Amino acid sequence: MLGAKRTKPLTIAGPRETKQRLAEIGVALFPGMETMTPKFNLSIVEMEVLKKHHVGGITVTPFPARHTPRTNPTAVRVEIGGKVVAYTGDGEWTTHTPDLGADADLLIVECYAYDKPIQFHMNYPAVLAHWEEFGAKRIVLTHMGPEMLARSEAIPQECAHDGLVITV
Repeated sequence: MLGAKRTKPLTIAGPRETKQRLAEIGVALFPGMETMTPKFNLSIVEMEVLKKHHVGGITVTPFPARHTPRTNPTAVRVEIGGKVVAYTGDGEWTTHTPDLGADADLLIVECYAYDKPIQFHMNYPAVLAHWEEFGAKRIVLTHMGPEMLARSEAIPQECAHDGLVITV
């Protein structure tokens, strides 16, 4: 708002409590910010899970995710230009994951650990156990911790890496 002197409208979309959390972060990072009024149109959209939202020319459907509950975790399915990209977000497998990935052109799947089960995260055995249920045309593993990163080049599934460019 101040440094960039933004004038173009800005829409921020997120889960419930996004507006409150942004206000809290703003004050924590820049005390007094709550007294300022942006010189651009700022819209904050709090998206309800399992409901399609039309935001900035795209359709976004948030799905419940299983992670630290106070973070209001969500997975997202984004539709634009006839393409669908979905992301499990940071969290464990849920009963909603198949609907999230169903016929998506790309599903980005968190795979934090190789063997070790870690609460609120998927590991490689869980990913393999649900592979067919993901239902996407292409799957890329991401959000890999040290254990998974050390093995990422040896596994047959596609893994994200620095510099990866994906075209769908």
